[in-house]
Amino acid sequence: MNWLKKLPLKKLLLFSGFFVFVIILFSPIILDFIIAPYYFENFLHSNKSELSKNFYRHLPLFNEDIKILEPKLQFLNKERTQNAGVYLNPKIKWDFSESDKALEKKYLDQVKAQEANFKKIQINEKALKILNDSNVSLFEKNPEDFNEVETQWLNEIRQYDYWDIDKKSPMDLFARFSATSPFPKIEMTFPRVHLIKNKDNSDEEYKEAILDVLHYGELSLTTETLVGEMVFVATIGLASEAVKKRPHLSEQLGQWSDLLSEKNRMRRVYWGINQFVRPMMGMNVAIMKEQFIKNSFITGLCGAIREATGNEWVIWSLFMDSSLGQEFTEFKQLILTQAKSCRLTWLKEKTPPWTKLPDEPESFYSSGIVTSMAYFSKQKDEETILNTFTNCLSYLVHYMPNTKKLISDQVLSSTVPNYLRQYEEIK
Repeated sequence: MNWLKKLPLKKLLLFSGFFVFVIILFSPIILDFIIAPYYFENFLHSNKSELSKNFYRHLPLFNEDIKILEPKLQFLNKERTQNAGVYLNPKIKWDFSESDKALEKKYLDQVKAQEANFKKIQINEKALKILNDSNVSLFEKNPEDFNEVETQWLNEIRQYDYWDIDKKSPMDLFARFSATSPFPKIEMTFPRVHLIKNKDNSDEEYKEAILDVLHYGELSLTTETLVGEMVFVATIGLASEAVKKRPHLSEQLGQWSDLLSEKNRMRRVYWGINQFVRPMMGMNVAIMKEQFIKNSFITGLCGAIREATGNEWVIWSLFMDSSLGQEFTEFKQLILTQAKSCRLTWLKEKTPPWTKLPDEPESFYSSGIVTSMAYFSKQKDEETILNTFTNCLSYLVHYMPNTKKLISDQVLSSTVPNYLRQYEEIK
């Protein structure tokens, strides 16, 4: 390095500047052909391998849970023709993104125009505070505190046998389902109040109230969402607590009685099945065919498909030809041809997530950007930022394939929940 000391300062600076320029010029090549492959092989590959090991470690217990639950849930496998969404969708709360507030108002205006005496299902703040007071147990609360809370609708919806959140709902205003779509607040507030209001009534009235709650849970399960499945599990737990107050009613609940002790097992299964359809896992379609397609509704497969489509597919579609391409091809095959007992309204009657909408900018779609991104491009305050983002993605798509795969797989592995947590927590 003595020759550097002999160089004049001006030449030294020029040499340093040229060296930095060369590094910057070739940095994409260095990143894409050296750093990205090394990181993928040594870190992401190891991470995916650990996910797979963890999955198969818990698979025997998952299969055992399914084997126990399927016979107890079979009574729910029946033809369903009456959509509770016609009644419930307009009346319950929906979570709209800030950018969709105008559409929320448009939807409510449409509903009010069709129904003169339209009223939302709601609870006042005072009653809600009393309900959530943990110092007083649920069945020790005073029914009179909830006189102003209407829960008779829980009995009225027993005339319906399924709940489609994608029809006769705010989703009518959207061309397709995505991670940013509005979502209904399927909650346990009103079933809890309903049991409080009936806890001092006759055995017959109390039993019917419990059946109202269980039917609400069943309808929630038919929404084909993970949230709906968790509400279904919660109603089983709530009904179990209610029956403890009058144990002799248990045998009068028909086939529901066998499920009252299965809350924990059901929660494990409805969370765990989501791991089966994670493209990040390298989904095994053969396993899906053998064990779940026949009972895809009651085992939670329908909700798992929606969950994966709303989360992983949307994330992965930012980089359409990631290293997980084969897994996503299998996932698409599962959606299109295997889940025969799922309604999948969001797919069959709307634009699939992998299909370009007519008004989507070509630059978005060619870069793998889904409709949620395309929508935001129409917002003036987001346009400049999003165009810059799109240009960067286009650069990655065409010139840095290894880096693109690295980013897409990294995003997938770090943003999706651990669906096996319920099994990991078993003592």
